[in-house]
Parts: sequence; C-alpha cells; structure tokens
Amino acid sequence: MFEITKETLQKIYDWAEESDNRDFIRSNIRLVLDNLDIHEALILQRNAKKIDAEQLREDLAEYAHQTWSGWMLYLFDQCQMISDGTALIPAWAVNHWKRQAGTSYNALPEDTKTSDRVEADRMLDIIREYIDLPKQNR
Repeated sequence: MFEITKETLQKIYDWAEESDNRDFIRSNIRLVLDNLDIHEALILQRNAKKIDAEQLREDLAEYAHQTWSGWMLYLFDQCQMISDGTALIPAWAVNHWKRQAGTSYNALPEDTKTSDRVEADRMLDIIREYIDLPKQNR
C-alpha cells in the first residue's frame, strides 16, 4: 500500500510553483490537505472519547428500569387495591391506555407526542455523555 503523508503533499504543493499547471495542482492538493485535516480531527474526536458500549447499555437499561418503575407506581396509584393484593385497574384507565397503546406515534395527540419527546430527550442526554450529538431546541 502506498502512503502519502501531509509532508509529502506539502512538498508537491511547493514544487507545483514551477509547473505550468500550478493552480490546478495546488487547488487539488489543498483539497486533499483540508480533507485530511477533517479526517484527522474526526479520528482524534473518536479516539479521545472511546465509547464504552457496555456502560452505555447499562446506563440506558438503568433509565429504562427507572421509567418502568415510575410508570408502575403511577399505575398502582390509579388502581383499587383488593385485600388479597390484587390491583384492580379502573375501566377508564383500561380504555384510555388500550386506545393509546393501539395508536401509532404519528396519530397521537400533540401533547402525548410532546411527552414521548421528553422521554426521547432523556435518552439522548444519556447518549450524549458518550458521543457528541448536537442538542435540539426543546
């Protein structure tokens, strides 16, 4: 494999001064050098912050558990508790949540979509601890 270093490209760039095609040569070398700088910066960024995929997975799993736990506590608060420990979900809640569960995201009312976006933003915040993602206007 043939490897060209930035130094070699710089020498060719300097040599092009004496060529009849110097502007063409120099503009193409400048493009290559600029792309190398961008590529180098991306590699440095990636290497500077190695993603620990297992820890990211654990952090997301912890969030999923916290979300589920919060939902279950809310659900039980809505229920009538029977003396044997059974939780009776009221009909209004069953109807509401079954209807909501059977609705595609695109067909949800805007306030429900907003609530789902807040949850997505919380997940993105966890992911941002591992990789650089631009923040969206919330």
